[in-house]
Amino acid sequence: MKFIVLKSIFVALFLGILAVFSVTSINAQNSISGMIFDDNRKPVQNIEVELLDALERLIGTRKTRGSGFYTFQRLNRGIYYIKVRIAGTNFKEKKVRIDLGDLNAIGGVDVKQVDIYLEVNTKGRNERPVNNSVIFAQNVPEESRKLYKSGLENVKKKKNAEAITNFKDAIRIFPEYFDALDSLGNLYLADNKYLEAENIFKKASEINPKSFRSFFNLAVAQNKLKKRDSAIENLKKANALDSGSINSHLLLGIIQRDVKKSKAAEKSLLKAKELSKNKVSDVHWNLALLYYYDFKRYNLAADELELYLKAIPENEKKKAKGKISEVKGLIQKIRKKAKESS
Repeated sequence: MKFIVLKSIFVALFLGILAVFSVTSINAQNSISGMIFDDNRKPVQNIEVELLDALERLIGTRKTRGSGFYTFQRLNRGIYYIKVRIAGTNFKEKKVRIDLGDLNAIGGVDVKQVDIYLEVNTKGRNERPVNNSVIFAQNVPEESRKLYKSGLENVKKKKNAEAITNFKDAIRIFPEYFDALDSLGNLYLADNKYLEAENIFKKASEINPKSFRSFFNLAVAQNKLKKRDSAIENLKKANALDSGSINSHLLLGIIQRDVKKSKAAEKSLLKAKELSKNKVSDVHWNLALLYYYDFKRYNLAADELELYLKAIPENEKKKAKGKISEVKGLIQKIRKKAKESS
């Protein structure tokens, strides 16, 4: 009886806290992602990208891989800066301001795609260059290219319906136009049109089988459509192309746990934990769920909840003092349960 009561308390607290920490879920579903290019429009790998707040304080860091891709997710509304760290390269420093959380964004979620093009610093000739991977190149008809550029302009202006029409017309002229497919798929994802997004990203990944983003976004759409097995396979393909994505390993672990592949889920989540260097709270939350419910390893679950609290950004802690206190109480209950069950 004591065990049942304790378990019910844990479930109630866990679910209640999960609902409220959707502070981060309701107000922090916005994201910034993109690719870093050099002056020859080739993606730049192994370069650090920083996310700064409105006061230009460091929030997080990502390192690009062969795809040149970076992403920051679960962000609150506000002013941010993306800064590319150019130490040890021949590039000029680049910093871009982003106003995130447009109330007119589709579904209330602002998904910013910010591609950054670096310039060569001729005064830094003695510094080492950054090795780049080869960008996917296509000979695109000029009419199709113009429509694609119009689509990008409309995205910047928040005219997503017009942008969708532009991208569709560009694809109609040149059906294998990868960039147009990728951009159209992103708009469908933002508009919660997951079936349309799945179809677009399937085609994009067939045209460019070396695109991390195509496989990752395809998996996101398939997960929303509850096509878990397909999502898992495409996340594995994404990770094979770029093994340094925290979000890809995290999503893979979440889906694997959903389909009762607990050991595989642990491996994926621990990889996300390693890559995040204990700075992404969602990773620890999902590991805590896994250890508590799937493995009954209560001390490990409590350990992850403690790391979860440490990973919450300082600017969010002030807003969630009450719930942080509840998590601390939850940790104590789990520690007690671990002693009782040992």
